[in-house]
Amino acid sequence: MFKNFVFDLDGTLLETLPDICLAMNEAMEKTGFPYRYDPVTAKRLIGDGVDNLIHRALDKDDNETNFNILKPVFMPLYKAYQGKTGGTMKNAVEALSSLKNRGAKLFVCTNKPNPLAKIILRDLFGEGMFDFIKGLDDGETPKPDAHNIRYILDTYSLKEEETLFVGDSLTDYKTAKNGNLAFCLCLYGYGTYTEEFIGKCEYTIRDTMDLLEL
Repeated sequence: MFKNFVFDLDGTLLETLPDICLAMNEAMEKTGFPYRYDPVTAKRLIGDGVDNLIHRALDKDDNETNFNILKPVFMPLYKAYQGKTGGTMKNAVEALSSLKNRGAKLFVCTNKPNPLAKIILRDLFGEGMFDFIKGLDDGETPKPDAHNIRYILDTYSLKEEETLFVGDSLTDYKTAKNGNLAFCLCLYGYGTYTEEFIGKCEYTIRDTMDLLEL
């Protein structure tokens, strides 16, 4: 039985694709780039941090100059549109509340910028749901680098065998393995779920309430 749960954010706890699409499409329009995205096509942009999201969104126009044009326009919109049309994944608040009531410790380790992660989690899950939230600070290496996983484990004296990493992507799987943790794959998220990938994961869930069985 796991006592500690470390969660990814986008596609795991939060339905953020609609808001990312709004922000990116408006930023593209304002900067004159021709690309537009919907929740289906935007899935390939997600993962590995906001800088990689912007690089991928620029597609064939991706270079340092264009990145530096788009990012300062996108980032305020990215912040402003958090939670505008998206929200929590189905049953996420209920599942995490039940885990917490059973004495579990809950953490977040995400590539979303640290201040934005804390704002949206406070707004959608309330104060006090999570023992610690760690987003990506400027200059930090994004997941699948496991330095933030190790920071959480060491700071809160968590045992690896009692801690489960919960995410929706191959990046999250690699993060868990790099941090020497068991991994639970959320099949409702933004990843690509091949039989080979699913077979590598210790656990899979189709609803956040399934976590109560773990």
